[in-house]
Amino acid sequence: MSARRWQRTLRLSAFVLVVLLPALLLGAPLGLAYLYTEALIAMPCSDPQAPASAFSIPASQLESVEFPSFAGNTLQGWYAPGENGAGIVILPGVGGSRNTMYYEAGVLHQAGYSILTYDTPNCGTPPAENTLGAREQADLKTALGWLARQPEVEHMGAFGYSMGGATVLLTAAEDPRIEAVVSAGNYAELIHNMETLHRGENWLEVWTTGWIRRFFSWRTGVDPGVVRPVAALEALGPSGRPVFLIFGSLEAEGARATAQIAALGPGGQRWIVDGADHGGYRAAAPEAIRRASWPFLMSTCCPMTPEADLQQLAQVHLGLSLAPETTQQLEAFASLLREGNTRINLTSITEPAEVRVKHLLDALSVLTLPGLPATARVMDVGAGGGVPGLPLAIAQPGWQLSLLEATGKKVDFLREAIAALGLNGATALKGRAEEVAHLREHRAAYDLVVARAVAWLPVLAEYLLPLCRVGGLCVAMKGESAPAKPQKRPWHWPPWAQARPTCTGLTCRAWLPRTIWWCSARRAQPPGNTPGGPGCPSKSLCWRPKAWPGVLPAGFPALGCRSPGVRSARAIAASAPSKHASGQWGWPR
Repeated sequence: MSARRWQRTLRLSAFVLVVLLPALLLGAPLGLAYLYTEALIAMPCSDPQAPASAFSIPASQLESVEFPSFAGNTLQGWYAPGENGAGIVILPGVGGSRNTMYYEAGVLHQAGYSILTYDTPNCGTPPAENTLGAREQADLKTALGWLARQPEVEHMGAFGYSMGGATVLLTAAEDPRIEAVVSAGNYAELIHNMETLHRGENWLEVWTTGWIRRFFSWRTGVDPGVVRPVAALEALGPSGRPVFLIFGSLEAEGARATAQIAALGPGGQRWIVDGADHGGYRAAAPEAIRRASWPFLMSTCCPMTPEADLQQLAQVHLGLSLAPETTQQLEAFASLLREGNTRINLTSITEPAEVRVKHLLDALSVLTLPGLPATARVMDVGAGGGVPGLPLAIAQPGWQLSLLEATGKKVDFLREAIAALGLNGATALKGRAEEVAHLREHRAAYDLVVARAVAWLPVLAEYLLPLCRVGGLCVAMKGESAPAKPQKRPWHWPPWAQARPTCTGLTCRAWLPRTIWWCSARRAQPPGNTPGGPGCPSKSLCWRPKAWPGVLPAGFPALGCRSPGVRSARAIAASAPSKHASGQWGWPR
């Protein structure tokens, strides 16, 4: 190679190393940042000009509305008036049209709510660029003003997904007209959301992220560093306004979800959808989405009045579809209960609205438990005025239901109510669980045994389990404080029970904090002396030994709660010590 050619090669190499390579290293992130920013703010509309037939609400009930956007274009929306005095604005994510949130809007409207949902700027006329929730707040405030002018709307709430979720949080922090928020999959801070592809772990990523921020600010006039829904959550906390956050389990591990959950105030709740990623909540758990978020809205900002139709209440809060004739029978029972209460002390709850919720709806909540058979023998222990037994007999005509009550006057009322309602499958029995459970026709004879407000859970177990067949189900209806009580004495559970009770919280809106406990029935038949004689279980449980094997706690009666012809509690304590000592039933060692 000649000297001249060698010099030319050296100069070219130097040019590449000094000029082209740095330009490539710096220019590639610059170009990537520009393309990424354009993709964020100019997302194509996912459902352009979809017809009303694509919506879950009948077209005859939809009203087309429009209003100007912050971007200078016109946004189209759907409005469906409701009947309960509350309206919900529903916002989709980036590039979502007014039809994107069809499921959420349909469920709320079915529940009696007025709903308003509208396009994002990307789907407006003409399409415009979005700002990922920053300036979309102005559109939401315009929509709230329009909704507030509707004569049927007195309360307002908001539901938003992704960008829509960020928008409703940011707006709610400034606008008290939003009385409660449900936000699904929103980001915590806009600048961090932009760093999805660029974490800033080295100088090249820091360079790229910096240019994304600059390009976004130049294009939209918004500094993404100041758009922080997590700060809105912190501001909403002291006000007590309720917020409900929804995340998929796959996205909940990220910083944006954990930061927001940590920022929830006393009025906040969260729900993690198992197995779902961003946007997959509806597909992963469509029924659970409805039961989780809608009762939250209904029990906070925009309550459905207690006077609402029972059929509607059961559908919305419990997911139960009641036939019209079932609803009529339930209302007839409520009337009988109120009338009977004038003669006998049956209940302290007498207002029609309270009876509807705290008796009827409460009783029907049992039907939400998993694995209930269509035909079954059922016993209601301590039936009192017939709750939950008679509402269950009305709603489940295939069940053979026995209502056990010790007070003669109440038994007479139950028989009168059964006859008046024509419940051929229901029977009222006079007696105590301690005695009836030793009768051949009742012991271990029922598929489902239920009791409401009867006794402390360990005592109740001694009442219920002997009546329940092997493999059956016992249900103890307890109030909101129930979950903490068993933790004080975890050994208070019969060794012959198959498992300790599983605490399941079922909140039937704010009127009815309800926890239903249920447990599988025992592995084998309980000891013959269980339950003890009348009044005995509440004083000293027959199966209560605290220290196994064979060592009875101080004060434990030598004869126990003896029933005729059965062994004493000391004999029971002395039997099969190896199983208890091994911890087979989960007893403490």
